Amino acid sequence: MIALLQGFDLAVFLLCILCFVLAARTSGSKGSSSKYFMADRDLPWWSVAGSIYGTNVSLSQIIGMLGIGYSIGFAQSHYEFLAIPTILLLCFVFIPAYRQKKAFTLSEYLGDRYDETARLLYTLVILAVILILLVGGLYIGSRQLGLLLQGTGYAPDYLLGVILIASIACLLVFFGGMRAVVRAENIITFLMVMAVITVGVSTLLQPEIGGFSGLMDLDASEKGMQKMNLYLPSNHPDLPWTGVFSGLLILHGFFWTTNQFEVQRVLAARSDRDAQLGAIAAGFLKLTIPFFSISAGVAAAYLFKYKYALDHVKPDDAFIYLMKQVVPQGYGLIGLILAGFLGAIFSSIYSMLNSLSTIAAIDVYKRYLHTQAPDALLVLPFF
Repeated sequence: MIALLQGFDLAVFLLCILCFVLAARTSGSKGSSSKYFMADRDLPWWSVAGSIYGTNVSLSQIIGMLGIGYSIGFAQSHYEFLAIPTILLLCFVFIPAYRQKKAFTLSEYLGDRYDETARLLYTLVILAVILILLVGGLYIGSRQLGLLLQGTGYAPDYLLGVILIASIACLLVFFGGMRAVVRAENIITFLMVMAVITVGVSTLLQPEIGGFSGLMDLDASEKGMQKMNLYLPSNHPDLPWTGVFSGLLILHGFFWTTNQFEVQRVLAARSDRDAQLGAIAAGFLKLTIPFFSISAGVAAAYLFKYKYALDHVKPDDAFIYLMKQVVPQGYGLIGLILAGFLGAIFSSIYSMLNSLSTIAAIDVYKRYLHTQAPDALLVLPFF
């Protein structure tokens, strides 16, 4: 895809990458473990919001959500809509309780609130969850990096892609700490949101679609494919409404209220209000996915069929085909989108590695291996 970059698009792409590199390079976290693991608990609400969104949304989600909208329909929006009530639960029930203890990790909070067994069980479970997600993230990220660089002569094979992504992410986390991760995520969040909105608006404003309301009318017409239904039958093979209010709701409950690499962002906020505003703002940012990405996927189904005569487009390829067709080249938009794509490969991996290092230092090393360990051993001296 990067082979598409020319002229002003290439200049915008390189400028975005330069901004990302400079932000990561100037974000050292020298000092105590609080500065290194928690950014000295001084994150403003907008930084919390950008970091939560960057942790939550990856390139596979951006491409995958549009692809599911293209193949199944708008019902996939529940994956984003149900985040709102659980974010509110986080804000007004869990944040006051978590932040009162001034804990580094949720394991530490559970140990203080209940007992050592609860702390150990959560530590083991969340370490296993993070490691499993990291394996998946590195695999998917490597495949996507190869797709992004396809046609340039620099596309890495699978193993090299994994090594490159893991090395860059580890260097950022190792030398910069949480503040570097958060700043990088804020830039990536801006690029991802702009990429999603750009493709969504460019698609929905096509004359054949006529905006979101036009898409609703088209879907209800004789040509309609009935893809804008919010609920699907209970016997639907992919997205039954019964699953929305059972398994999916439980998944959101875990992810937004008891997941270390999401909750760590609100623990690092400068105040309870910043933590709450940041989480709510991240929830609003997530609404760009259903209204600009999933709906664009539904619109793509009509455009591919009636305008471009593109048959047999796979769901995972729909975003790329759509971008080539509807986003004008030479105005910097392609460069902005692809810079967002490149950053999105790394965003969630940074976050998981940062939380993994925090748990390993606080809940494993200091708790069981060296109970009297000073900051000098938790954070290497040259930090």
